[in-house]
Amino acid sequence: MQTAIQPEIAAEPVEAPEADLPDIEYPYSDGVAMSESDFQAWAIINARHFLGTHFRDRPDVYVSGNIFVYFNRANLSENVSPDILVAFGVERRRRRSYRTWEEGKAPDFVLEVLSPSTWKRDLDKRKTYARLGVEEYFVFDPTGDFIQPMLQGYRLDWGTYSPMPGLEPLAVRSRVLGLDLWVDEGRDLRMRDAATGENLWSPEESEACRRKAEGRAERAEARAEQAEARAEQAETRAEQAETRAENAEIRADEETRRRLAAEERLAEFEQRLKSSR
Repeated sequence: MQTAIQPEIAAEPVEAPEADLPDIEYPYSDGVAMSESDFQAWAIINARHFLGTHFRDRPDVYVSGNIFVYFNRANLSENVSPDILVAFGVERRRRRSYRTWEEGKAPDFVLEVLSPSTWKRDLDKRKTYARLGVEEYFVFDPTGDFIQPMLQGYRLDWGTYSPMPGLEPLAVRSRVLGLDLWVDEGRDLRMRDAATGENLWSPEESEACRRKAEGRAERAEARAEQAEARAEQAETRAEQAETRAENAEIRADEETRRRLAAEERLAEFEQRLKSSR
């Protein structure tokens, strides 16, 4: 069965109680696997890679996923665990869980990747996300079995999620992220910079680029070593030529001395010959 998400008016956000409460141990795992198949796993892994690398120079942007988001200090059941979340103005550091009253806000963006056992619950989460004030809520169905179109984006507007218009078939722009989310021909979720139009690299593309860069660096290093070897050879040849020139000069000096000595002996002989006459 395929379904499209209908906008729904959310309840008022829950305020964390201000009264002192006893220390609470917040679970950070429910024992549920991250995904049910490669379709969901690749979508989640790639999305987290795209966002993590895109915002790697922003220490005030927190990117995570499959982490409990708690929003009521007094009630541990008041939690949700998005597949992907992004929070701006929040310190980028490792956490066991995300607690809205400690961070000072809810996430700004969430992405849910639908699977056979979770798709209804993931769609129903929009009520909680609207309640928390999550500005953008995206859902992606990597197999296309549960919603059409398989990528949908919703923006919070006065407590209600409204569908975001598609830029093209299977492409939606996130104003929060400054990125376009789109689905390629292989049904893989991709992202690109909305300002430049440049695609963000997947882990495989990043690895291929790294290997290519390493190959270029190795080739450049080999060329540099070859050039250095040629320079050393040229220097050796120059030194050898200089040595030959010095030896030739020495031989020329010796030849000049021998010639002068011979001329001097000849002059002495001629002088004695004249004297004897």
